[in-house]
Amino acid sequence: MRGEFVFFIFLISCKIGINVMAEIDVPGHAESWGAGYPDLWPSSSCREPLDVSKNYTFDVISGILS
Repeated sequence: MRGEFVFFIFLISCKIGINVMAEIDVPGHAESWGAGYPDLWPSSSCREPLDVSKNYTFDVISGILS
């Protein structure tokens, strides 16, 4: 259902001339990102901020933003 809703919003916005842009909040959603990519967290008990000591963190962010 959620994907259909997003697609509906996109179609309507195109018809009325509104550009829809995805919001990517870095590092605000660090805890939710770690659910799918636990190596982004500094440790299992520390879930924010992202672990900037790992190249993996920057690889994931680059992949999301590109």
